Amino acid sequence: MVTNAELIKKYDEYYTKNKDKWSSDDRNRLAYDTVAEYIPEPTEILDVGCGNGHTLEYFQKRHAAAKMYGIDLSQVAIDIAKAKVVDGKLEATFLAEYTPRRKFQVIVCLGSAEHFTDLEGDLKKMKSLLKKGGVCYVEIPNNLAYDDGEHTFRQLGCGSRQFEWHLSKEEWEAKLIEAGFEIVKFYRRNKPQWEFCWVLA
Repeated sequence: MVTNAELIKKYDEYYTKNKDKWSSDDRNRLAYDTVAEYIPEPTEILDVGCGNGHTLEYFQKRHAAAKMYGIDLSQVAIDIAKAKVVDGKLEATFLAEYTPRRKFQVIVCLGSAEHFTDLEGDLKKMKSLLKKGGVCYVEIPNNLAYDDGEHTFRQLGCGSRQFEWHLSKEEWEAKLIEAGFEIVKFYRRNKPQWEFCWVLA
């Protein structure tokens, strides 16, 4: 199992080499358009695994009045994000250690949940941060589509070779329900890298 220190070092290296790592307006637009169907004018948005802040920046351009919050394990990523989302409350921390003393109307988690080393605990923590009546938008790759094998937390055999959960849609949904989420709607996107998307309550 990879350690937290190893993860921090690896992601600091990713963002030091490429400040735009994993930025994608296509993914941000899908997330924004989907969330807007349920909460057109959110008051606060938390991005779990916000990276360089590209998703928060996209949301901020469309919801200037909303308060933006973000967490990521990489301080390098957070420093980049702070330059994009100047008034946001951004913090370098792991989800398990995040103590905002508030709940959120909208939580987005794009391409991050598959990296949770304590999957059950982190999903429950994310659920605990969601306001009643709020929505959580989760996007997860279908890792098994391009790296078939054991359904577990393991290193990708291709591409970025990150450590990620390799689970089927049904296995992910069981984990989400076990964590206390209600599945409002599932969306199957057109790329394995962001194929599984859910609106959760």
